[in-house]
Amino acid sequence: QLATQLAESVRDAAMMTLQRAQLQEFGAAKEALEAEVWELRTALAAAATAMAAAESAVDESEALREELAAEAEAFEASVSRAVAAKEEEWRAAEEGIEERISERMLAREASAADALAF
Repeated sequence: QLATQLAESVRDAAMMTLQRAQLQEFGAAKEALEAEVWELRTALAAAATAMAAAESAVDESEALREELAAEAEAFEASVSRAVAAKEEEWRAAEEGIEERISERMLAREASAADALAF
């Protein structure tokens, strides 16, 4: 009976040693998983920061594009007004030249008519 109790004690001690080893393995596995989770959370935070920066850059780019489009429209309108003003200036100058030519021709015709009348 003492031998049986001794055998049971040895078996119990072996079981406890095995359970301690398993607990240590589980503890190490838990620490490894926690480290991996921490790395993943860090990577996720970095990705979120990068995404926010990218979205900000997109917003800035869209704002710049809109600003440039507005500037281009304003420039086009300015050029159109300048061209219209120049065309009006040229039309007025052309009318003035045509009027002077007509006046000179009428004056020459009148002068020629006067010369013929004598």
